[in-house]
Amino acid sequence: HAYEMPSGRPIVKEDFQDAKTGIYVVSRIAGEGADRFNKAGDYYLTEHEKEDLRIISENCEDVIVILNVGGQIDMKEILAVSNVKAILHLVQPGMEGGNALADVLTGAVTPSGKLTATWAKNYSDFPNAETFSHNNGNIQTEKYEESIYVGYRYFDSFQKDVEYPFGFGLSYTDFAVTADGLCADKDSVSLNVTVKNTGSVYAGKEVAHIGTTKLRKFGRKLVHPFKRRKGEDVESEKDNEDSLASEEISDASISEPENVETDKGTDTIDEKPKNVPKSVDKVVDKFKQDVI
Repeated sequence: HAYEMPSGRPIVKEDFQDAKTGIYVVSRIAGEGADRFNKAGDYYLTEHEKEDLRIISENCEDVIVILNVGGQIDMKEILAVSNVKAILHLVQPGMEGGNALADVLTGAVTPSGKLTATWAKNYSDFPNAETFSHNNGNIQTEKYEESIYVGYRYFDSFQKDVEYPFGFGLSYTDFAVTADGLCADKDSVSLNVTVKNTGSVYAGKEVAHIGTTKLRKFGRKLVHPFKRRKGEDVESEKDNEDSLASEEISDASISEPENVETDKGTDTIDEKPKNVPKSVDKVVDKFKQDVI
């Protein structure tokens, strides 16, 4: 297959010498013109890669896995290695990728990237797993039979456990994200969010995810037709400087401000409803009674 990576020679014990930390790169090629496969060498690790990880874990105290991949892969084999202490998603960065990787590994740059897709625990957890591309034999036409429940909308709505949620990403420092106030009228919702670097060593950046849920009533049923997100990239110095992000979310379909529920956080698992009008609670409770 044109997108399959060469495996290289096997790793042997003599390669390690006195190394305490091993760095292993898992590479996949993905792009336009060909769909991915639900098989080893693409979504799953190959036997060669599993053996490499075993050798590295037996000869190094700590293991760092670099994911040079353009999309999700199965993580079970990697996470099963007890001394894998860090996983860095490189995302096919191009010709300067090596320099960028070295900067992150040495601490010259603090990582601040966030996942733009949900990483499922199992391939079968994706709502279109059975019908995607080669799985149903139709590589010409792809029908979105899951309707609006694509990506995080599906995993959030049906409360499916995931390996890594949409928006997930760690840093060398820690942040506190708090919502300071919400204003809503018939045209827009405005939310003030404070992002504070609570670490003492590293400066860094954090992305505050703002999620809105519009509850619409059809007959006696309330449903979630969509969940939109906007992100603000906030840079904070290492001296615990506060950064204030103001997010305005507009939607022409908003007709009643009390029917908007707003979440904040740094990924879809972290988000919890905050500082919403009391009338929202009534709408949510009614939704649970009618639908759940």
